[in-house]
Amino acid sequence: LFDEVAGGRQSSASYQPSTVSRAPATVRVVTAEDLRVMGVRNLWDALRNVPGVEVMATRTAHAEVAIRGMNRPLANRTLVMLDGRTVLSGYFDNAFWEEIPVAVEEIERIEVVQGPVSALYGANAVDGVINIITKEPDRLDGGAASYAGGERSFHSLSGAYGRRRGGFAWKASGVLDTVNRFEAPRTRAG
Repeated sequence: LFDEVAGGRQSSASYQPSTVSRAPATVRVVTAEDLRVMGVRNLWDALRNVPGVEVMATRTAHAEVAIRGMNRPLANRTLVMLDGRTVLSGYFDNAFWEEIPVAVEEIERIEVVQGPVSALYGANAVDGVINIITKEPDRLDGGAASYAGGERSFHSLSGAYGRRRGGFAWKASGVLDTVNRFEAPRTRAG
C-alpha cells in the first residue's frame, strides 16, 4: 500500500519536492487512495500499517504515535505537521491526534520521514517527521462525507467540502465522533 519507490512525490525529507526514491531519508507515503482502501476513520489508524511507525491506544478514541519504537504516553520525539506546520501542543510538545483539525476525506497524502531529521526540523524531529498534507480546494471540487457506527454507541461522521471560483478558493471540513468508554460502557469518552 505504501508508495516507497514507485515514483511517488514527497517534500518532507528535504524541503524540496522530489521522488521518494531520491529522498535523502527513509520516506513512506500513504496516499488518499491507500486511506480509502484501508477504510480508516482517524489519523492514527492511517499510520498503523506503516513500517517503523508504532501506534499505541492510550484511552478510548485516543492514541499516541511514534517512529522507531520510541512510543510512550505524551510521546514528543516525533514532529507532527499539518501542511508543513507543526501541530504539537505548546506545553508538552506532543501531538494530540484526536484534536488535529482534518477529516480523513480531506487528506491528499501522509509523508512519514523515518530517522533523525532534527538538523532540518528542530528538536522534536529526533525520531522522524509525520507530515499530513491536505487536498487543495479545487482537488476536492465539491464534497465528500462518510458515516460509521458500531457497538458501544460508536458513531463517526466526517466530511470535507471545497471549491474554487476564479481566483478565490475555500474549503471546510469537520469530524464528529461519539464513543463510550471501555471500562464504563454507559459513560461517554472524554
